Amino acid sequence: MPAQAAVTNVAKMEILQTINNVPCVNILHFLRGGTIAAGDVGNLAEAAKTAWQTNMLPVQTADLRLTAIRVTDLGSLSGQQYTAASTGVGSLAGQGLPANACLAFTFSTAVRSRSSRGRMFLGGLSQSDTMDPQHIAATRVTQKLNAFEAFRLACQSAPAANAWTLAVVSYYTAGAPRVTPVVTTVTSVRLNNRIDSQRRRLGR
Repeated sequence: MPAQAAVTNVAKMEILQTINNVPCVNILHFLRGGTIAAGDVGNLAEAAKTAWQTNMLPVQTADLRLTAIRVTDLGSLSGQQYTAASTGVGSLAGQGLPANACLAFTFSTAVRSRSSRGRMFLGGLSQSDTMDPQHIAATRVTQKLNAFEAFRLACQSAPAANAWTLAVVSYYTAGAPRVTPVVTTVTSVRLNNRIDSQRRRLGR
């Protein structure tokens, strides 16, 4: 498979986790408010690690471990990369739901197109989160959404306010690779209460 096209002033963030020792990865993109300079990806990775440990792990169960956050400058095929290692563990009380159970965050932008919307699937759910077998309680939805918003703000402020903006990157159109990927900044984040599934997180 050919390498994906470079994306100017954008960093890819890989949130590396395990659920019962099965790898689980969330990928986000952040647009820099200017040229990405030496040290910028390291600042973002370290800020993201601290923010995930502080805000997200309390709403995830002890079955989930944050192992690292890796940030890569997508401006060239040899862009700088930084990995912030972590030993953080979720602290949400209650028996964990199956590893495939997750909640879908939706990232909306000012552009009405499928390629301009993003998603993130949060694992580490607990039975204490649920109101019935298919849904999370409204109070827990609010709690997890607030936690993510705090995480997002911390990332966007690394090392100063508005340094980065959460964004959606589209590499394809009508099934074909774009010559120049399209970057659209996120204007709002939504989270509904339906329990979704990521089957690969079950492992083999």
